Amino acid sequence: MLDKYRDRFWSRVAVGEKTECWPWRGAVMSKGYGAMSVGGGPVLAHRISYELAHGPIPDGMFICHLCDNPICVNPNHLVAATPKENSMDMISKHRGKYDTHPELRKITKEQSAQLQKDVIGGLMTLEDAAAQYGISGSHARRIVRGEEWAREKNPRKLARRRAAKNCGD
Repeated sequence: MLDKYRDRFWSRVAVGEKTECWPWRGAVMSKGYGAMSVGGGPVLAHRISYELAHGPIPDGMFICHLCDNPICVNPNHLVAATPKENSMDMISKHRGKYDTHPELRKITKEQSAQLQKDVIGGLMTLEDAAAQYGISGSHARRIVRGEEWAREKNPRKLARRRAAKNCGD
């Protein structure tokens, strides 16, 4: 489908060496991704580049930049990934909402660790901890479980796992 747009697409690309980023020189969307009108509507430039070089994008797949440069359309820098792979890549590179905008956090890492310690140690209830730190009960629960922020392994879970492992001995 995109073959008829090939010449128009590549005329808007600053092609460089195979390993370099190739910046898109056409329209740019609000988050820095290039776009081109295809069939009456905008299509992200890196997706067009991927399709022209590698064929159709599998259903449900994202096209991710290995270079983390949203304006780049070098097909050597683009890979198809599941939404989960895309999210994990973002997290591993610290490009998430709270990494790039720490002012959006409701609780600091230190407060999170203290909350987890206090609740697990029996010094306060989950509800009291949530109220004290101004967060929801579910947010506090995720912190105590080690699923969010504190990132400490939950000592109760570890003890249960160790006990379960040793049961058969």
